[in-house]
Order: sequence, then structure tokens, then C-alpha cells
Amino acid sequence: MPDNPIQTGERVVELAAVVQSVAIFTGAVTGAVTARLAKRSWTVSGAAFFAGALIGFVAGLLAARILYRGADGMTSIVRVGSSSLPATIPAGLAGALPTALLVAAAAVFALSAPAQSAFTTALTYGIVIGVVFACLSSLL
Repeated sequence: MPDNPIQTGERVVELAAVVQSVAIFTGAVTGAVTARLAKRSWTVSGAAFFAGALIGFVAGLLAARILYRGADGMTSIVRVGSSSLPATIPAGLAGALPTALLVAAAAVFALSAPAQSAFTTALTYGIVIGVVFACLSSLL
């Protein structure tokens, strides 16, 4: 049992929500950027923004259920503050990286995007967005 259990009314971060939020945002941004680099069209980029968000929603939902939901329906939480960074950074990356890779794969197949640039862009955006979201969620 921890020395200081979480009390009623304390600010906490729900890790499953971090995973889902990061996945949706990463999917949308990665889809739009990858499509813009591949096709140079704002229309295609706008459509890829929404398609990436949809991919992120599904990927985030699955990752959150697998990693941070218990069999009894309870979810994992941590207290807000700098001490929660070791828990929120892996949660952010768990949502961002699989989503970014799925969106890049979709861009390669659907838009004939160059695979190397699509996956490099996706991994870069996934890591940056995952870490930024994790830091913001644990400190705000």
C-alpha cells in the first residue's frame, strides 16, 4: 500500500484518457502532414486529417482498454504533478506511436506515399506529440 493514498477531491490523471487523447490528436496531425507531403493537396490533407483522427480513435480505444483498464472496469490513475511523469510518458507514447504507424501505413497504401518519408514523419510526430501530451497532462 502506498504511503500517501489518493484522497477524495485530489487532482488525478486518468492514464486511459491520456492514451485516447494522444492517439486521436496524433492520428489527425500525422494524417494531415503525411497526406500533404505525399499529394500536395489541401483537400486530400483535410480528408486525411479526419481519417487519421478516426484511426487514432480506434487505436487509442484499443490501447487504453488493453493497457490501462482492469477486468473490473476500473482504470489506472496517478496524482497530478511531476511525480506522475514516469507513468504519463509511457501512456502518451503508447497512444501516439501505434497510431502514427497505422496512419503512415494507411498513407502508403491509400495515397501511394513514399514509405520512408511517411514512416519517418509519423514516428517523429508520434514521439513529439506523445511526450508533449504526457507532460502537459501530468503538470496541468
